[in-house]
Amino acid sequence: MSYPTHRADRPLPRRIAGVVGVAALVATCLAAASAGARTTRPGDWAVSALPPAAASSSSFSEPGVVAGRDGTLIANACTANSGTPATLWRSRDFGQSWSHGFTVASSPVGCGDSDAAIGADGYEYTLILGAGVDVYRSRDGHRWDGPANFPPPHGEDQPDRPWLVTVPQHPNVVYVFNSEIGGNIVEWVSTDHARTFAGPVPVTGGLNSQAALTLGSRPLVDPTDPARLYEFYETASFAGLAASTRGSGPSEFPFAQLWVATSTDAGQHWSNQLVLDVPTVFAGANGTLGHLLPATAIDHAGTRYVVLSVQLGTDPATHLYLTHSTSQGGWTRPARIGETTASNVMPAIAVAGPGQLFVSWYASAAQDFSAPGASWQEMVASTSHGLDARPSFHLSRLSSHAVHVGGIDAMGAVGNDIGQNWALRDFQSIAVDTCGRPHVTWAADAGGRPQTYVATSGQPCHA
Repeated sequence: MSYPTHRADRPLPRRIAGVVGVAALVATCLAAASAGARTTRPGDWAVSALPPAAASSSSFSEPGVVAGRDGTLIANACTANSGTPATLWRSRDFGQSWSHGFTVASSPVGCGDSDAAIGADGYEYTLILGAGVDVYRSRDGHRWDGPANFPPPHGEDQPDRPWLVTVPQHPNVVYVFNSEIGGNIVEWVSTDHARTFAGPVPVTGGLNSQAALTLGSRPLVDPTDPARLYEFYETASFAGLAASTRGSGPSEFPFAQLWVATSTDAGQHWSNQLVLDVPTVFAGANGTLGHLLPATAIDHAGTRYVVLSVQLGTDPATHLYLTHSTSQGGWTRPARIGETTASNVMPAIAVAGPGQLFVSWYASAAQDFSAPGASWQEMVASTSHGLDARPSFHLSRLSSHAVHVGGIDAMGAVGNDIGQNWALRDFQSIAVDTCGRPHVTWAADAGGRPQTYVATSGQPCHA
């Protein structure tokens, strides 16, 4: 299977990361759920639409959310290839209220990706993918400086899906990771609060380069060792490159393997290891990882968690599976989260403590996620038993109405180019604040009024 490359003369197409009250919060979410998955309605969560930007057009889809230590939350959205600018929102009170949407900087092509981060010292960062990756920084959230300086060939490699990563123990250090034309992943590092970056350092390569490699999730910094970094990504086996398992058309790429790149020297060198192969793990069943970006998180003990949307054989259903790293260095057998819908895509995961997990995703009762009449809801699952072999989850529906009607494109811009429904773009997000409260953000376009939503659960935090 071949993958188209980006043209330099057009807008860049998009795709071919000491808690107080955590136990009480998770216990509340899990009440009466030990016998199996239990679903609650939106009233258990505080849900609101983010205030629109002052401009008549702004981004709403593919939203992200990050939490700082002082109650600050930043949400961001980029409706790629639409010509609209990346939009950000800020909360200073643990998500009880949000600012109107605002734009840090514009790009001649709108935005192709965006991201945000908050350093341990309160610095705020955002990036915008346009002709290259532009990174901006702010000490107070009001005045933004940038863009940061990158040496060549940054921009010339036509970067895709960039991520910002900060290091809590070293707040002056900021990483940017991006793929090169949807292929190999590289890393850039700043030691001066994102004023200048050095690089690139190759993160992936060899057998998993270019055509066999999709885009990576947000890289993880190990809290137990800030020099240890992880980057998870999906690839296709050689058999998977030859043919997709779906007979209904090219609804997704045939990625059947999950890999992790690891650095133990603060990103100077990387090694790559296979984590999961669908035919091996699922007893010979052909299948795919039904989403471009694996959902990943790490707890304060250094345990890594991954949630994948998996499609097995010729059955178009997609279900969510959780796996985590073990103390022996291996990975657990994937366990179903227990969702009751047939189509479950674009998962995101956040961790409040060891085994205390929150997972959000788009869900539909439709048997095929590409069905043109599929009606989608935003869901979240919580558990305090994420380290168990078969953890039980409590399910909550966050959206009171459909967030999207139609198929969901799992091939990014390539799917969009062949007529698939890319309205929601490629992911939604979840984060936990310093009180362990989850904050979910997702996109909605049903009813002809595109909006970005946020939701949170638990008692208000005043830490």
